[in-house]
Amino acid sequence: KDGFTVAFTKPAAAGLEAKPEVRHWGYLYHGKYGSPKVDERAVEPGAPAWSADRTRVKIPLPELVGGRVYRITLPGDLQAEGGSALTNRSLYYTLNRKR
Repeated sequence: KDGFTVAFTKPAAAGLEAKPEVRHWGYLYHGKYGSPKVDERAVEPGAPAWSADRTRVKIPLPELVGGRVYRITLPGDLQAEGGSALTNRSLYYTLNRKR
């Protein structure tokens, strides 16, 4: 209701304090296929809250907007125990409606 929780396959060990970059946008829905992004905006997340085992992080957002695609780009210095880097730093979620 107030952000996203991201789960990892390994515990995080570095880059835990840095905030991710969050953006959202919409698309025009019409009979013709395809649409450019519309009304793209940056969102300032709150401080990340890590689980005790560092395998999940809650990314609080000031507001969630239905009908938008969210892109969360995790910090470049985020690493797993043992020093391995993330395979993918960006994740996308379409929020059809806010509950």
